Parts: sequence; structure tokens; C-alpha cells
Amino acid sequence: AFDQAKIKNHEETTFNSRLAMIRTVDGTIDGVPVSLDLLVFKKDGCYYTLSHSARSSEIDLSRADFEKFKNSFRVP
Repeated sequence: AFDQAKIKNHEETTFNSRLAMIRTVDGTIDGVPVSLDLLVFKKDGCYYTLSHSARSSEIDLSRADFEKFKNSFRVP
């Protein structure tokens, strides 16, 4: 389970021409500090969640790859 969740960042933006929510959350899984980057948006009645997770100490190492993925993601 994801324990001790603390929202570090919460903002609204536009993604794929849709209103979207971005959240960064820190917490623990089995006592290990973990960070999550979440992007949630809705299109045609379907909700989409793009997520990136890693140990908190290592999240920045892969964040650029997550940004590339988000920039290439398209919903028909």
C-alpha cells in the first residue's frame, strides 16, 4: 500500500486539448520513500492516467523520459 501520502504539487493544465490535472505525491511503499508524478484527463467519457513512479531519491533521473512520453502521447 502507498502510505504517508503527501501532495507536493497540484495544478491544472491543458493536455491533448483537454483540461488535465497534474499531481506530484510523495509517500512510502513497504517503508521505502517513493514519488509519483500523475497526469489525469478525460476524453469522450474515458479517464486517462499517465503515471511515473520511482524511489524518491531517484525520481529526477527518469523524469525527463516521462516528459518525452507525455509529449508523444495522443488520444484519438
